[in-house]
Amino acid sequence: MTIALFYTEKNAEIARSLGAIMEKYDFPVHYFNTSGSQDSNEDPAVHIVLPSDISHVLFIYSTDEASRRYYYFYSGFCLGKGLRFLLLDTENIKDKNDPFIHLGTMLTADTFEEFILSEKIRFGQEEKVRRAKERLLERGISCFPESFITVVLSGDVSSARIFLEAGFSSSLRDVRGVSILSLAVRAQYPDMVRLLLDSGANVNDIALDRGYSPLMDAAQKSDEVMCRLLLEYGANVNLISKDEQTALILCAGRGDEKISTLLFDHGADPTVKDALGMSAQGYAALFKNEKLTELFNTPRP
Repeated sequence: MTIALFYTEKNAEIARSLGAIMEKYDFPVHYFNTSGSQDSNEDPAVHIVLPSDISHVLFIYSTDEASRRYYYFYSGFCLGKGLRFLLLDTENIKDKNDPFIHLGTMLTADTFEEFILSEKIRFGQEEKVRRAKERLLERGISCFPESFITVVLSGDVSSARIFLEAGFSSSLRDVRGVSILSLAVRAQYPDMVRLLLDSGANVNDIALDRGYSPLMDAAQKSDEVMCRLLLEYGANVNLISKDEQTALILCAGRGDEKISTLLFDHGADPTVKDALGMSAQGYAALFKNEKLTELFNTPRP
């Protein structure tokens, strides 16, 4: 964040005070005195060339004619270049009829330092996003949600992390309504799942295609590593799918003793019934699985 500060001889002391505040927060400041040009026909752009690293332009709002010409020119210049245009009114002289005033952010001496601190945070976040997008393009990856989904499905954790840094949501869904977390679980990429969960993905998100939670998807695949990971992040073991099945019913129905025991130990209810009226207990009895029957009849501590 580098600032071009425009001032006149009249407000030079104010300019130095502002510069001291900005430099205190490690913002480089370039000073431009607009008092030197007296010829009203001269183009301000002829006299001042802004350094390439300028991100913000700050004018001390003044009625001085020469200063106003610079102000008019650079308000439009900033709009075209995407630079933040700031105005500091220290004399309460804001002109309501000024056609350019809406292009800038008006500040006062009382609000200046607070604004600079908040702007440092905002600009830092914006820069992080911009740099992340550049890194994706350097990898030949376009900055679109579909590309993020492709990266997740490929298990490319490094690129997925850059997408998150670029501001993409960890809760993104595909066209079927399946979250990228569920896609990563189904593809059995635990490192990707951990990255998404650490970035705020909902561990209990329900996919709209089959109505499964990520834990149900992991249980369906008998993926113990993934089940343990999701449980570590607080997955609800008793969520019900659109077929009224729980993760435990899915496991008990196919005799998966290891995952069934894991889910039961984490509080899964073996008495919940699915759309067919069958519970995990019922499936264990139906298929004469003595180990699961004994487990599901074990009293809770």
